[in-house]
Formats: sequence, structure tokens, C-alpha cells
Amino acid sequence: MNNKKLQFDKHYEILDAIFNLVPFLFWKDKNGVYQGANFNQAKNLGFSSPLDFVGKTVFEFLKDQEAAAEIDKNDKEVMDTKTTRIIEERMIIEGEEKYYLSQKSPLFNPMGETVGM
Repeated sequence: MNNKKLQFDKHYEILDAIFNLVPFLFWKDKNGVYQGANFNQAKNLGFSSPLDFVGKTVFEFLKDQEAAAEIDKNDKEVMDTKTTRIIEERMIIEGEEKYYLSQKSPLFNPMGETVGM
């Protein structure tokens, strides 16, 4: 960041700015349903807004169902084992094969139970 001081009136504006600086960020519940994403993630997957991403599973928006199944398997493993994984995942988006290095971590409630990723 440069020396200019950023002024925000509300805490959520700071969080929103941080989320949108990260290349790709999303979170999903234990059932694999996306609960949110940053703008970069939504745009990369063909959505015009992160709100369009909410409530969907990877199977609903990724045409490459083989890749969707592999991603879903990886996500379930992260949640089931309660461990962070850094993995390379393949997807075909808009006819182009792409590879992403993903860091996936489980999310916990105050009792230590996995509630998502």
C-alpha cells in the first residue's frame, strides 16, 4: 500500500476491500453449497457478481463434470480431515483448460465442529 491513508466509515468496507484484493476467495458450507466469494472468483467462473455464485454447488456451474467431481472430492477431504491442503486443480472454463493452485482450509464453529471450508 502507498502512503495515502485510506478512510472507511464502516468496518465491512475494509473487509470488502481486502477480500477483493485477493486473487480468488470463496467459502462454502459442509454440504458443498457456496456461501460467498470475492469479485475475482465470481468473474473467473463467469458470474457478473459474487451474489450470483451464492447457493450453487460446483456441479451447477462447472460444465466439466469430471473436474467438478474432483474438486468436490478434494473439498470434502479438507472438511472431513480438518486439515488445510494446497493442491493443483484442473478446470475447463469457457473451453480453455486451466490449472489453479488452491489452498483450502476447513472452517469451524466455536465448538470446533467443521461447518464448511
